[in-house]
Amino acid sequence: MNYKIRCIREKMKLLNVQGLIISNPVNIRYLIDIPVEGTLLITDKENVFITDARYIEEVNNHLTINDEFIIYDNKDLSEVDYQTFFKDCENVGFEENYVTYAKYKEHMQNMKI
Repeated sequence: MNYKIRCIREKMKLLNVQGLIISNPVNIRYLIDIPVEGTLLITDKENVFITDARYIEEVNNHLTINDEFIIYDNKDLSEVDYQTFFKDCENVGFEENYVTYAKYKEHMQNMKI
């Protein structure tokens, strides 16, 4: 697994956070070195990258099986899919200086947290 993602998972354990939503393109590029738009979801069980169909091939070519990511086209996701991402997460974090609280609430509503 990517060293930076491992470090985030360690920090999540210390903070008692079971899930994390990252959507800032700068942060995504820093963490997984992919210059595409999307949303990175890190939970204590899996790493998920949700992006537009235009970027799926590039992401699949960049991330290897060792990176341990599940990649989704955002158009292929159903409401049930969104609900399962954080189903076992009691606490979910997000980027304080990038995501507004309204956007956070929208994510939580979509994912039924």
